[in-house]
This record gives sequence, structure tokens and C-alpha cells, in this order.
Amino acid sequence: MKKGLFFTLFLCFCGSAIAQIITKSIDSKILNAKRSISIKLPDTYDQASNIKHPVIVVLDGDFLYNPVVGQTDFQTYFKKMPASIVVGINHGDMRVSDNLCNKVSGLPEDSGAEFYGFIAKELLAYIDENYNTNNFRVVVGYEKSVNLMNSFLLEEQPLFQAYVNLSPEYNDAMSQNIVDRIQRLNEDVIYYMTSAKTNVEDIATNLTSVKNMLSNIDNAYFKFYFDNFKEVPHHTLVMRGMAHGFEKVFDVYKPSLDRKRNDKLLSYENILD
Repeated sequence: MKKGLFFTLFLCFCGSAIAQIITKSIDSKILNAKRSISIKLPDTYDQASNIKHPVIVVLDGDFLYNPVVGQTDFQTYFKKMPASIVVGINHGDMRVSDNLCNKVSGLPEDSGAEFYGFIAKELLAYIDENYNTNNFRVVVGYEKSVNLMNSFLLEEQPLFQAYVNLSPEYNDAMSQNIVDRIQRLNEDVIYYMTSAKTNVEDIATNLTSVKNMLSNIDNAYFKFYFDNFKEVPHHTLVMRGMAHGFEKVFDVYKPSLDRKRNDKLLSYENILD
């Protein structure tokens, strides 16, 4: 009964959230084209306010965006996470080219490098210039898009502070890049990944390998969370992963939501609403 009630509530949140989504078209010089994005502002958002909000960027926005928005509204309502700005990038028929990465280096190349530049140099700047944002950014990716997504982590100063990897399909080079970079982190990064028993065998084996390497990293700046959802369909893995992932990612905010601030929270000064 409880599961049915919560599922019904979640669907209600999805319906109300979708009605408030803003669609924008950004004229990208890097892509030499216009790119459609979706923006969901918090229900309490006020442009004239001094309150600043975290930003969640969703790759695979064509099918992943609305579920992320619904989950965000649901957790915000029950004070499990702060009111956030959710930005979705629609790929259309360019999903493969947008996520093109070199098989040797693991890094974005050609059309993938252009798409990477669009996000890093144009999209994030556009959101920061037009909305009340703080310096806490989350990126969400699914399957093959996580290779491009994790490239943001490889920057000298990572562009995102949290990475939600839903059923990731890392190429070999990228998985090693991630491990090498995290060992050298000197600022906070939160990293979540999820798998399921229903994953293809070679993908599941690779995930286990990456998970073991990340679990053994000793770096105080790195927080790693992993879920292996057994006996669930693939689409259920995604929904559960978002719920668990956001719970872990926004744990840093919980002192302000349900208890006094602590020393850890001070590094995120002025970002709480």
C-alpha cells in the first residue's frame, strides 16, 4: 500500500513539474547550431531574491529529463534536498555524435569535443548569467553518456562537484582516467554509480572492476557511493538510482535542512536556500 501511495505521489509531482518546464534554444558558436535545452526552476524561485540554487545538468534529456525533474520535486517537497535548477540537454538524433569519445584516450573527440565545449563554455555560463545559481553543480548521465560526462571530472578544477552515473558503460580508457584523477583530487567531489543484476555481463564485470578500484582510493576529498540493485528491470534501476543518488549527493545540505550546520558544510558557504 505504501509503495503504491508513494508511486502515485511521484507521478503527481512529475505531472505538475512538467507543466512548469521552460524550453530554450541556445545559439551555440561552438556547435555552429542552435541547441534545445529544458529548464525547471524551483517552485519557490524568485529572480529578485538573494537565494541561490544548485544546478543539476541532465544528459540524455530526451528521455531522462522528466524523471529527474519529478524526482527532484519529490525530494525537495519532503526536504530531502534543496530547491534546485534542473537543466536538460536534448540530443535528438545526435546522441551518438554528442557522446563521441576516443577509444584510446577515453576523451571526447570531434563532435563529442564540440558538445563538451558547448556545455563547459556556453551552457553553464548561460545558466549562471540568467538565473540565481550557486557553486554546487551536479551532472547526471546514463550508459554511454557517462564517458563524456566524466570528462568534466578530469579538468584541473572539475566543472561539477557531483556525478550521478546511472548504469554507466565506461570505455576502458575512461575508467582508468577516472581512477587516476580521483587519486589526485584536492577539492570535494561526490561520485555515485549504480548497477543491476540485469546488466549485460561484460558491462557488469567492468562496473565491478571500476567499483573496486574507486572503493580502494584513500582521498579525503572523494566521497564514493555504489548501489547494485538486484532482481530489478533496467528501467527500475534508473529510477531507484536517481532517488538514492540524489540522497547521497545532497547529504552535504542536510545539516541546514534538519540539523545544525557543521564544519563540512562551511566549504559551501552561502549556497543554501
